[in-house]
Amino acid sequence: FSPMLGKFVTTDGNSQFSAAAVTDPTNGQPVTGDFYSIILSPDGKKATLDLYGGLDRNSAQWDIWVATVDGSSMVQVTNDTNYNRTPQFSPDGTKVIFVSMRPITEGGSRPQVVTRNVDGSGDALLPLPAGFVGAWAPTYSPDGSKIAMELWGYDPNQNWYDGIWVMNADGSNPQMLTNPAATEGCSCHDQTPSF
Repeated sequence: FSPMLGKFVTTDGNSQFSAAAVTDPTNGQPVTGDFYSIILSPDGKKATLDLYGGLDRNSAQWDIWVATVDGSSMVQVTNDTNYNRTPQFSPDGTKVIFVSMRPITEGGSRPQVVTRNVDGSGDALLPLPAGFVGAWAPTYSPDGSKIAMELWGYDPNQNWYDGIWVMNADGSNPQMLTNPAATEGCSCHDQTPSF
């Protein structure tokens, strides 16, 4: 895949759309690779994406990148063997929030929610409710005070849940909004929320 930069131009009531591949500023070649999501910053000047293999497609890992929309700069925000996916910008554009498979004390790994500065510094894990097993697609509210995401796991009574949760930006006060997994006989879930 190649990320594309497109724009609409409206002249005399007629709209035209044009697009071109995002290029690597170091060699001028189109950026290609496997990616899951590309999200614009609130000011529309940057994009964040989860890219497999890096710019040279040789890293064999999923990492988070931040790029200017004109392709003049691409910053690798993560560079580790963790499976890093579904990034979103904070409302002020200074941080990205994403899911990262991290080792856990019980052995193995579990999806964690991470915030990091767009320059790659300041890694912070968001505390999640007891009993969670996984997380997907965290996103900030427009004012930055809340975070929504899909969470799945077991409640205190060992009942399975899988739905949308909202919490304060620091992870406090988690509240389940939806839980379609509780429907008898339904292998259901809600995912990828947006404010």
